[in-house]
Amino acid sequence: MKVNEARNIFSNDVSSALQLFADENNKPEYITTAWFVNIVSKWFILMTSRNCSVALGKKHENVYNTNVEFLNEIINIFNKLKKNKSIMKTCKFCKNCIKSVVSKTALSYSFTKLTRLKCYTNNSLFFVNIETLKVFIKFEQMFQHYFKYIVHMKSNQALFLIKKFSTVKANRHILKCHSLYLQIIKKFVIFRLKPAAYDACFPAGLLAGLESCHCIDYDTGTDSITSNTVARF
Repeated sequence: MKVNEARNIFSNDVSSALQLFADENNKPEYITTAWFVNIVSKWFILMTSRNCSVALGKKHENVYNTNVEFLNEIINIFNKLKKNKSIMKTCKFCKNCIKSVVSKTALSYSFTKLTRLKCYTNNSLFFVNIETLKVFIKFEQMFQHYFKYIVHMKSNQALFLIKKFSTVKANRHILKCHSLYLQIIKKFVIFRLKPAAYDACFPAGLLAGLESCHCIDYDTGTDSITSNTVARF
């Protein structure tokens, strides 16, 4: 679990600084923040440590029991986080939202083999349905078209792509409740921009050749995607 950047914020140093700020400026509201930063810092240390004496090693039973008790408290704290009177979540979706875009069975195309291999047990993974895949292909084609123009621009690339993708009309199968379509667009943009940022020659596209996906006959299920395109996945 990569939490180095987060640990720079949720650290004992930050917690101590907030505590000092609260005491010297008579701001008791910062004490709660300092306490929260401190316990999250301890949680990160336990979860990322490879040293059995620090993490959940049973060599010292008292330390082990204390750590387990602390982790149970962390679970309880996060389960009860609230914003005003409701449970705080970064995003909320209903079951109907999720069912409208996913499937419990993988699409039978050659480029999905790696994903299918990761499905070790039944229902351990959710897959997109065919209608959602069509939307992703449209996004990918637009991404490859626009990215070569915006890669060297100082403008907000993510915001630009989100606006462009929003012009693609969502299929009726994607429900409008809970702004699911907008969340899908945002996630796709972030997912595609991350690898693009590491490749100076990316204007050609890591998935160049995806346009051949139009060879897939969705009605008959015939997979005629080229081996060159599959290799790029």
